[in-house]
Order: sequence, then structure tokens, then C-alpha cells
Amino acid sequence: MGYYDTARKGGLGIIPGLRQARGRFVPDMGPAGTLVVACGNEFNREQLKSPDALRKLARVVGDYFGPGAAVSVEEPGGEARPGNGELKAYVLERPEVRRAMADFGAEVIGVVPRG
Repeated sequence: MGYYDTARKGGLGIIPGLRQARGRFVPDMGPAGTLVVACGNEFNREQLKSPDALRKLARVVGDYFGPGAAVSVEEPGGEARPGNGELKAYVLERPEVRRAMADFGAEVIGVVPRG
């Protein structure tokens, strides 16, 4: 976090959700290693998976661990799960959901993962 604080004050800006996360660097994951970030909850995970946050996080990881180092954002249990936007897109692609929407004149307002 010390390096992030320096980068943040140096113009990087805030990465929402990062302070609530834990990370570990896995040197043999990917071509130049991967920082695996485990989030405390779904909300923080969604914050860290936003394009702006991922761009900033990738910049900090590349500066600190070297060029080519990657970032992976995971659930607290270590399993990668799709975000709410990805999950909703998956649901809307399902033919049975499309059929039900057409038959009932309905729309999908939200999709929430179980557990």
C-alpha cells in the first residue's frame, strides 16, 4: 500500500475498493507474474473491476513489479465470478429468458448471484 499511496499522491488518483482488498503476487502466473487481488465483498470487486480502476491498478502493478505484470480480481474465496453486468449479459443471451420476456412482455431489471 505504501507504493500505491505514493503513486496516488503523485497524480494517479484513488482506486475505489483497493483499501478493502488483499493481494498476493504470484510470480509464475502469466508471463511476468500476476497480482491476485481478493476483495472483501461483491461491491468492492465491482469497484475494482471498473475500467478506470483496472487501468490504474495495472499501471501501479506494472510500475512496481515490472512491465508485463498482470492483475486478477477474485472473490474472497479465491474463485473468480462474473460481475453483475457480465452476469446480466449472460442471462439476457439465454434463449429461454428471451422467450419468457417475449411471451410475458417482461424485462430483466436485475440479476443477483446466489451466495
